[in-house]
Amino acid sequence: MTGHYGIIFPIVCMGKENKTKRVDVYCRDGHVLFENYLKVGGGRLQKVYEDEIGEDFTKSVGLPQSAVIFCPECNPPREVGEVALIHGRRAYKVIQSGIRKVVT
Repeated sequence: MTGHYGIIFPIVCMGKENKTKRVDVYCRDGHVLFENYLKVGGGRLQKVYEDEIGEDFTKSVGLPQSAVIFCPECNPPREVGEVALIHGRRAYKVIQSGIRKVVT
């Protein structure tokens, strides 16, 4: 891609490499939901891509799209997310009130 005066600028998301981190995601009560998740980018956790999860304790792999995900250990069950298709990839949209704060 060329900018002004014919200078070539690479198309790269600067800073994304430094904001990659492995995190564990917990429900509000402290039960582990997703272990060893690869979070890319800064800010709060808003979506969890299924293919970047180390271990899924919610057993949500076979659920259909727009199904609700609950914490398996909470009683009564706490809603923590929803299955969705984001950028062509299967993901879980996280409900902020259902999980502990994860920020990178």
